[in-house]
Amino acid sequence: MGPEAAARRARYDVLGELRTRLHATLVLLGHTRDDQAETVLMGLTRGSGVRSLAGMRRSFDGFVRPLLDVTRTDTETACLTEGVEWWTDPHNADPRFTRVRLRTRILPMLEDELGPGVAATLARTADQARADVAYLDAVAETTFREVADERSIPVDALAALPEAIRRRVLRLAAVAAGSPAAELFHEHVVAVDELVTAWRGQKWIDLPGHLRAVRRDGRIGFEPSAELLLVASTVLDPSARAALRELWDAAFAGGFTDEDAGHAFGGTHAIVRTPAGELLAHASVVPRELVVGDRSLRGGYVEAVATRPGHQRRGLGSRVMAAIAEVVREHYELGALSTSAHGFYERLGWERWRGPSYVIRAGTRVRTPEEDDGVMVLPVAEELDRTQPIACHDRPGDAW
Repeated sequence: MGPEAAARRARYDVLGELRTRLHATLVLLGHTRDDQAETVLMGLTRGSGVRSLAGMRRSFDGFVRPLLDVTRTDTETACLTEGVEWWTDPHNADPRFTRVRLRTRILPMLEDELGPGVAATLARTADQARADVAYLDAVAETTFREVADERSIPVDALAALPEAIRRRVLRLAAVAAGSPAAELFHEHVVAVDELVTAWRGQKWIDLPGHLRAVRRDGRIGFEPSAELLLVASTVLDPSARAALRELWDAAFAGGFTDEDAGHAFGGTHAIVRTPAGELLAHASVVPRELVVGDRSLRGGYVEAVATRPGHQRRGLGSRVMAAIAEVVREHYELGALSTSAHGFYERLGWERWRGPSYVIRAGTRVRTPEEDDGVMVLPVAEELDRTQPIACHDRPGDAW
């Protein structure tokens, strides 16, 4: 992933988190008609096909772009008239970035050589293409639901589809299996399509997101190309522990302390590792006594859930957490963790604890109100009343 794509992803992550915290219905984005023209032109130069002609969507997942019909100049003029100050990203003037060169050199040259209105024409083309793309995408999504089973699709069903729909179905299947949409390009989809249309015994097709497409037993399937390991802390030698610490430091941008690292050992680790030995994701579960009301439960406490930067949103975090959940169900009476990323864990079956939280310090329960909204649990043996008090024993660093 390039720096522009990484920055874009980070911006949307922050905006999405703020939307959740503020209970906002929508997030309004400031993209203008000029931004739309740049997006279309950049997609064409990369050979992204008709999808690039559709440009940026007017709305998606709670984000709305209300200014796509307004030029950048008109937007700035309106701000000046209304006395609204705006911030200009200094990277917007850095010619190292493709979009900046397009904005400052290519589009002005096209306007000079072809006449004014190129940006408007490109934006209008996006509107015209978007309806066609939306229809084909809708047909493909319906077809995908009809023919897909788990992580595979029958070759016969795919072969019977028109190319435009078949390739969209394969793209949907790859994304559903964990390949990041922003990095899954046309050449990847074409190569997977050849497993259907030009089968000659290909072994597999490598895809972004440490995923590969395979043809096996008359079906096209998707499977991880990085292995998942379940290991006990006791078998981790110093080099393995150092590799884990390097992953945690990278994932938490230096905010992972020695105490945090100490909390992560003493139980079972789920680790995703590439064939070359690079660690991509981790989660561990360690035994901790959890007291719910007046009952003492054998708790499995989850620590150090981390995915290496550049590999997020590829299903790796979900993969290690699924493995950890199985360990919790097999060996503990209750799983627990503390987080601010509620949505991620809720999608994996974890539930928020609604009652007050405590730590047990020198035999006395001490309230930890700052943790009340962060504790989540995975019930195992029975359904618990999640409005009861919950407590854990104190420890160095973060108690929860």
